[in-house]
Amino acid sequence: MQELALTLTLALTLGPAAAAAASSDGLVQISEVSDKGATGVCEGEDWIELHLADSAATALDLGGYILHDDNGPEDADAFTFPAGLELSPGQYALICTGAEDASTSPQFGIGGTDAVTLLDAAGAVAASTGALGGRGELDVTFAYDEAARGYVYTTTPTPGSANAIAPLPEPETVDEMRARLIDQNERGSAFFNMDGAGLEVEGGFADLVDLRIEMEASSRQEMHDERSYETYRPFLSATVTSSGDPDGVLLDLPSGGRIRPKGQSTLYFGTCMDRTVPYSVDFDRGSDPSQTLFGVQRAYLRTHFGDGSHSREWAMHRMLARFGLPHLRTRTVRLFLNGEYEGLYDVVEAPDQEHVFQRSFPGFDPEEYGLYKVKTLSLGCGNDDDPGFTLALAGAEKRIDDLDTPPYRFERGEHRPIISVKEGDWIGCSFDFFTNIQAEFEDVALAFLRKNATCGEFLVDQGLIDRDLGGKGLDNAMELFINRHLAGSKCDDGCANSDLADDVDNTNFLRNIAVMASVLHTDSPLGNGNNYYLAYNDALWSMVQYDHNNILSDSIAELLCSPECKANLMKWSILRPTCRSLEGNQMAGPLLSDDNLRAQYVEYVREFVDDVMSNEDFLSQLRKHIEAIEDASKSDPWNDFAPLFDAELSSGDTWQYTFDSETYVPLLPAMRARAQEIEKQLEAIDSGTFPRDLDDIGSNEACVAWDADGPRAAEDSDSSSGCPDNCIYDGCYREDFIVPAFCDPTTNRCMHGTSDSKCAGVPNTTGYAGISRFDGSDEIPFCWTDPNAGSLKIAFCPAKDNGSDSDRGSSEDSGGLMVSFAISFAVQLVVALAFA
Repeated sequence: MQELALTLTLALTLGPAAAAAASSDGLVQISEVSDKGATGVCEGEDWIELHLADSAATALDLGGYILHDDNGPEDADAFTFPAGLELSPGQYALICTGAEDASTSPQFGIGGTDAVTLLDAAGAVAASTGALGGRGELDVTFAYDEAARGYVYTTTPTPGSANAIAPLPEPETVDEMRARLIDQNERGSAFFNMDGAGLEVEGGFADLVDLRIEMEASSRQEMHDERSYETYRPFLSATVTSSGDPDGVLLDLPSGGRIRPKGQSTLYFGTCMDRTVPYSVDFDRGSDPSQTLFGVQRAYLRTHFGDGSHSREWAMHRMLARFGLPHLRTRTVRLFLNGEYEGLYDVVEAPDQEHVFQRSFPGFDPEEYGLYKVKTLSLGCGNDDDPGFTLALAGAEKRIDDLDTPPYRFERGEHRPIISVKEGDWIGCSFDFFTNIQAEFEDVALAFLRKNATCGEFLVDQGLIDRDLGGKGLDNAMELFINRHLAGSKCDDGCANSDLADDVDNTNFLRNIAVMASVLHTDSPLGNGNNYYLAYNDALWSMVQYDHNNILSDSIAELLCSPECKANLMKWSILRPTCRSLEGNQMAGPLLSDDNLRAQYVEYVREFVDDVMSNEDFLSQLRKHIEAIEDASKSDPWNDFAPLFDAELSSGDTWQYTFDSETYVPLLPAMRARAQEIEKQLEAIDSGTFPRDLDDIGSNEACVAWDADGPRAAEDSDSSSGCPDNCIYDGCYREDFIVPAFCDPTTNRCMHGTSDSKCAGVPNTTGYAGISRFDGSDEIPFCWTDPNAGSLKIAFCPAKDNGSDSDRGSSEDSGGLMVSFAISFAVQLVVALAFA
């Protein structure tokens, strides 16, 4: 079989340069399309087959022809064939999508209901499939049937040769679909030791089992060396065995599948620190498309980056299930690749599976449902007041004509820079990570400028808010939701201008917010707007949360909200669960600003704490799990606090420990301490003795302590208690500054800066002789060179009253400042765009 696969020369014959372009005269055809891949073809990626009829008088020169999906011929991913490329009469040419070289391969992914179209060199339609029917699967293609003179789905792919039609059976009824999905779900109960209500099941597997995956040695090495690219590679087989017993096989998966590194901070830090990295695994993408891991087609293998207990994800999804919310079943495994032990992982169901959606929304309409992932890089779009987004746009404007992009850095593939390995260098890895995120955000801004569309249209089209389930017909509804409630939308005082409550399932949203507030989940829609899906069901949007390795974490609260959160974490008010003002949170603020909905939310907090968080049966189950994984946890590459692991099983009142100048928060003690503080808050609400009304809390107060009579410090203070007025005050906020005023999350002080050509070549965080202060400020500036913003002069803003403080450091004392600013300047894009 011949393949076009990347170079366009394996299945197409290069004609002489002088060959005249032949007219297709309707004889060229898109003969077959695979939108879910086929075994052994194009490395599992989508593919398209072209055919020129036998009756064609001459070869067809495809030079200048354009192949595109529903996004049209003007889309950046539409593919233009190079000149001199011929299709011979009778030839079937296979075209693989998504290869590294965009000049030789289409870059668009084929949606299940897309139409694939071929335009001739004059722009006229030469061939089109019409809309696909949404029934594509692995080894099921949309093929032209000569006998029926139309397209049908066939279970016999024939890439590069004449079509063989083996029609799919008639679509199953809704009842048959539900029965199949329920059965698929039940097959995983014993493996996860978890029923639909989060409870243990009879015959459930032990808390710790081994997952063993075998790959070709070369593929394994390539996957390790090229972790940054997040590209799939095949694996040969997999087995689940009893822990420590390779012969105690619990499940054999002999047909293989595919696996790739997957993640953002977890992948970056895992690579940079040369530790374990997370993976995405497709168990049904080998020789047997019906193969599953106890009913699971796709799963994530998550490391325990940031979680010394190694149990937060495991615990959280069981709590969500007990509370009747959408959840992803999770279990702990020891992972072996080619017999070598990798580390302790959580196997987490991928959300984009129909059986997971069925479990979450049992009565969903299969004709109108959808699941969209809100990715980190989507955040900030349309927010013109955001300094990070403004800076990203400024850098993108300089590259608008850059022919080297796309592909963009936020897209998977071999165009991405390799992550540098800096084993043990947390500061270096942190700086590199935030610098990389900044570059990815700038590429998002560049793609946004080129698209010249609304944020909703751009984010959905680019997959930054990605439809993982459901038909394309919902994309317009998702775009409208983004434009109304996410992209730059702002609440006025009290959020009276928001109608979010009309578009979402209020019960689902409020219960999710109650859970996130209770477990202090700041890396979430409640905090930074991150880590959730939007599910469309019954004409409303619901929330599906994920990624919980940072619940009850003082370090994340410190980074994503304010340093003052660290010591008073457990006292965070449930009436003001957002970092700062309710109005500043797009998904929680509009609901919690309404008196009636807030009262409903408080009752959900009470229910969750009483029935789940303080439930002795659950706490015993969690304790048993921590005991079962103790040895594996202590030896895991991500356990930097192994000497303190015994604190996880402590029954005392201490929820925060200090170790090597860092703090450590064990899960079980923190959960008990938080539940006790919430009970006190509920008692105060019931008795009318809650110290402060919402109206008495300043918008800039961070992580409000519920039992405090007032703010920790005056709102206009320039102390460590927080930045005044979000750094928008005279002497600090200047519209002409290329680095608009922002709150440095490391020092909690305002900073700003502007261009300065004299800083070119000056080491970062130092100055040059005679560097001038900004007007009205005694603060000493320093230089910073950014690859996108150029040479900059940066300084802390003066205090709000324009006072000065001679002890705030100088450009000559840059040791501590380097750590602070190097991270915080890069972080400003992340915090402003994604974490704020």
